[in-house]
Amino acid sequence: MSAPFTGVPALPFDVANPSIKTQGTPVGPWADLKKYLASLSPPMKHYTTYLSGPTANNDMLNAPEGLHAFLRAYFHVKSADWALNDPHPLAGPHELVHMPAYYIMPHDVTMPEAVRKDAPSEKEVAENHWLPDEDLDVYVKEFGRTGFQGGLNWYRASFDEKSAEALRLFSGKKIEVPFMFMGGRKDWGVYQRPGGLAKLRSLCTQWDEQDFVLVDGAGHWVQQEQADEVVSSVLRFLVKSRV
Repeated sequence: MSAPFTGVPALPFDVANPSIKTQGTPVGPWADLKKYLASLSPPMKHYTTYLSGPTANNDMLNAPEGLHAFLRAYFHVKSADWALNDPHPLAGPHELVHMPAYYIMPHDVTMPEAVRKDAPSEKEVAENHWLPDEDLDVYVKEFGRTGFQGGLNWYRASFDEKSAEALRLFSGKKIEVPFMFMGGRKDWGVYQRPGGLAKLRSLCTQWDEQDFVLVDGAGHWVQQEQADEVVSSVLRFLVKSRV
């Protein structure tokens, strides 16, 4: 859901499946991404670089505007409610700059700073049907209690060479069970890795095009924005795939 699976980290000789790191040595088109984005004018950075770094938890937890306002803005800009979301396939890493600032961030800004200018108006908040303030308050209370670091550690692990080495046990393996991918039609996450959808298709031995589902009226939070459609699609898939 939302982010296409593109396989485990590659073995050193698998040039068709470039990873962020192989045996500790950068390879493939993603290897120089950090350097490339930093060289732009103005310099940029990838959101995973930021979220895996040492300051993200504190930046978000202690956003100057308050945790509630930050989360409201963050949920808004990554949803179908934000009119400027216009996701489409990208030809290569050089086109990542077309993505919004919550994915390709200005080099010296925090995530709260990246989304603040596009925070929803009072009218947009009042019209939101999938995340009313009373629901958002639950997130605010819990993240205020626990912080974000538990979730952010997923990003840290994605850059960890020891984790990558363990996953290489499965390099070259296919997905041999029925598989469905679902995302929001307004979600940049579907296209955030150029060639990601093609890679996903190549990994699946039982790929059925009807099980590639883009949900109208949804962005990154598809299971919240269009809950009924998500449940309906999952049930259809389970019934169809029943042996």
